[in-house]
Amino acid sequence: MIIKFKNLGPIEKGEIDLNDLKGINLIIGKNNTGKTYLSNLLYCYLKSKFQVTITVFNFLKDFIKEEECILNYEILKQNYEKQLVLEIQKQLPLIFHTNSDFSKNFYIEIDLSEEIENFKNENYESETLITSEKKIIITKKVGNKITFEEKESYFNSEDYLDDIFDGVIRILGDKFTENDKKHIGLNILLSKKLYKRDDAEIYFFPAERSGAILFYNQLLENRNNILRNLELSQDMSLLKNISRYSEPVNEYIIRLNQLEEYENKEETKIYRNLVKDIDIQNIVEGEILIKSNQIIYKTKNNVELNMGLVSSTVKTLAGFFLYLKYQAQKGDIIFIDEIELNLHPENQRKIIKLINYLSKQGIKFIISTHSPIITEEIDNMLLFEKVKDRINKEEMEEYGLNEEYGLKSSDISVFHLHNKTVEKIKEKGGEFEIETFNSVLEETDNLYQTLLVYAEGNDFGG
Repeated sequence: MIIKFKNLGPIEKGEIDLNDLKGINLIIGKNNTGKTYLSNLLYCYLKSKFQVTITVFNFLKDFIKEEECILNYEILKQNYEKQLVLEIQKQLPLIFHTNSDFSKNFYIEIDLSEEIENFKNENYESETLITSEKKIIITKKVGNKITFEEKESYFNSEDYLDDIFDGVIRILGDKFTENDKKHIGLNILLSKKLYKRDDAEIYFFPAERSGAILFYNQLLENRNNILRNLELSQDMSLLKNISRYSEPVNEYIIRLNQLEEYENKEETKIYRNLVKDIDIQNIVEGEILIKSNQIIYKTKNNVELNMGLVSSTVKTLAGFFLYLKYQAQKGDIIFIDEIELNLHPENQRKIIKLINYLSKQGIKFIISTHSPIITEEIDNMLLFEKVKDRINKEEMEEYGLNEEYGLKSSDISVFHLHNKTVEKIKEKGGEFEIETFNSVLEETDNLYQTLLVYAEGNDFGG
C-alpha cells in the first residue's frame, strides 16, 4: 500500500510504501522538518485502517447473490482506497486536536494496486463466528468467486475465540438475514486477506511523556472536570480552559490513569524474557512498578520513590517500561517520539539495543530521532550481522555482544525528512548515510582541528 500526501505541516510532499515498514522504522530529520507530523499521519492511518475495516460497506452488498458472488477487483480497489482517504481526512484534525482549517490544504492518495494484485492471484478461506446465533460462516474465495457455508458452533467459552476465528461478531440479540451473514463473512475475509487488518494494539509514547508522568492524574482530572461542567452548564466559554493535547498525548495520559488495573497483574512473558536476557532494569538502575495506584521507582537498594523525586531518565522511560511489564504482546505497534529524550549516550545505546531485541519478538516500532548515537549504534548492529561469524569469543565478551545484537538490513527502514519531503534511505555497506548528521559532525570536527592549529605552541594549562 502506497500513501502519497501533500501539505502535511512543513512537509510539502511525501510518499511512503507501507510495505516498507519493518520491525524498526526510523524517522530522521532536523528540528521542524515534520517528524512528529509524519508519525501522527502513520498513527492516523493505522487507526483509520481499523475503523474502516469494521464498517460494513454498502458496496459489498452489490456482489452478493444467491449461493455465490463474483468479485470485481477494480470496484474493490476504488472503494477501499476511497474509504481510507475519507477516514484519514476525517480523523487527522482529531489526531492533532485542531480545527478543520489545519488540514484544508492537506491532500492524500492511497494506492492498493499491489494488494489487489496479490489478492487476485490467491485463494483464501476464512471463518467468522456470530456468537448471538452460535453460527460459523465459512467464506471461500476461489479465483474471483466467493462461496458461503454455514455451520453450528459448539464453543461455550469466549476466552480464546479471537485466536481461533478470523472474525467474531458479538452483537447480542441481533437476528441476521442470510445475506447479512454473507455480507459479514465477505467483509471479514476482505479485511483480513486484502486489507490485512491485524487488530494490532497501537501505543504512542509522545515527546511530552516525561512531563505527563508527573501530572497524569491532575491532567486527566482537570480535563474531565471542565468537560463535566460544560455538559451541565452548556457554557462554551469553558472550552478555552481545555488544553488541546494531540490524540497521542491524550491517549498516553489516559493509559497512565488506567495502570492501576495492572497492579496485581502477572508480568508479560516478553518482560520476563527481557529481565533474563538483557537485564532491562540496568537501564534505569532499578525497577518501575505500580503500588497503591501510584507509579513508583524502586532503586537497587529497595528505596521506593514517587515520580517527583526521580531522574529525568526514569520519568522518560517509566511509561514505556510499564507497557513492557504489563501490556506488551507480539504484534503490537509502538510509536516513540524522540527516543533519545533525556538519555545519556550510554543509555541511548542501551535503548536501541532493547528496541532491536523487542522487534525480534514481533513488536513493530516507528521511532523519530535526531541523535547520531542512535544511528551509529544501528550501523554497528548492521555491520555486526555481516561479520559475526568472523568475530572471536574474546572480542564478543569485551564489547558485551551476543548473537542477538545483529540487525538485518531487511528488518529496518529509515526515512529522512529534508527539503520539505520524505526520502527512504538505503543501507550501503553496513550503514545508513544520514547527511543531516554527517555534515554537522564533520563541520564540528573540522572546526576543532582548525582551532587545534591555533592552539599549538600555547600553554592553556590552568
